[in-house]
Amino acid sequence: MMGAKAMSAWQRLAEAWSFPGLLVIFAVACAAAYLWRFGWGRGRAWAFLGALGLLVATVASPLDALARGYLLTAGVLEHTLTLLVAPLFLVAAIPAVDEAAAPGRARAAAFAGWTVGMVVLAAWYLPPLYNAALEGGVARAGFHVSSALAGAAFWWPIVGPRKYGRLRPVPGGVWYLFAATAWCSILGLALAFSPLRLYPAYLDPKDTLGLLGMIRDTLRLGRAADQESAGLLLWLASCTVHLSMVMYLFYRWYTSPEVRNEFAGKKMETAEK
Repeated sequence: MMGAKAMSAWQRLAEAWSFPGLLVIFAVACAAAYLWRFGWGRGRAWAFLGALGLLVATVASPLDALARGYLLTAGVLEHTLTLLVAPLFLVAAIPAVDEAAAPGRARAAAFAGWTVGMVVLAAWYLPPLYNAALEGGVARAGFHVSSALAGAAFWWPIVGPRKYGRLRPVPGGVWYLFAATAWCSILGLALAFSPLRLYPAYLDPKDTLGLLGMIRDTLRLGRAADQESAGLLLWLASCTVHLSMVMYLFYRWYTSPEVRNEFAGKKMETAEK
């Protein structure tokens, strides 16, 4: 009997997909604009379309239903995908251009991008904003749109299309991402140990999908465990994304012409001696 109930709950969850008309129109418009401007060259279009698909799927999938009415952990996962993961590939998919940048412009853009990205990430976990977003409507749309835009601003100084407007991979880019990792770690700890009453929608879910029994009884995920898991997920997921990009920056730095020329020059000096 318990297995049948659990299966029924999983089926109801699988049926919770929702594709709002405005979301579909926006996604199609973005895809069309990208292909019209940049075409299909070098596989970047597939990266862009894949990231756009991930963004749409995250918002339209049952994950959003879980985030709105059942689990803070689901909300954190959704926020991580919309602010850190999808925007990274969307920005990286824009073809690079060799445009000169004014001195200090990269640092100013980095300061602005880091501030916007991390402040928006933290701001949406403030109880008044987060609880308003759980109600749906304009606040929910603002949650998704501002997260995606803030994520794009955050990644722009690292993988943006203007090569000379990016931070140098080492040490600038590395410190940029380490600072973001520290920020997200602190935010994850604060979220894990904050009072449960801050997000009342999770204390007494409306259970519109009939999933509460499966979550509480089958998965054994109570309210306290959910909040602890959410804080841990925010910490681990952000660390994984940021530190993976740190490794990429070290690779980009090591294979850069400057490093290769420096290495070749040292070999020549050694040979002459």
